[in-house]
Amino acid sequence: MTWVILMFKINSYKINSYIAVLAMGLAATRLLVIGLLPSSIFASPHLANIERDPFQAVLATSCDSERERLTGWKLHGVVSGGGYQSAWIQRPDATWQRLTLGMRLVSEWQVTQISAQWVDFQYENPETPCSGLSVTFSLFQQ
Repeated sequence: MTWVILMFKINSYKINSYIAVLAMGLAATRLLVIGLLPSSIFASPHLANIERDPFQAVLATSCDSERERLTGWKLHGVVSGGGYQSAWIQRPDATWQRLTLGMRLVSEWQVTQISAQWVDFQYENPETPCSGLSVTFSLFQQ
């Protein structure tokens, strides 16, 4: 008895998905669909659009030092209303800064979400890798 796993890529409505099909026997008359696997399991959509020269050396630096600088910041308040949102943070040197959506901080960190209790930052530099499981940093209100 032969078991074969077939992978099919489906492109519909700009959503890439994969279907894994397990075929038993040579005739493949009995098919068992294992599941619909979103492409995010295989690769992050941010990484899929990176166009880098594969023959160039990968930089040894990472975003970790920049992420460490963000950990000393404190979120003190959020102002929102009428489609407007901003957050007020205090840096370790006691200076205040207003944050708005899309604003870039500490070179490659961009404000991607402001809620009543936290602010999310997304790392936006494809040429410098970010170690760890996530390229998102959240700053919570104290």
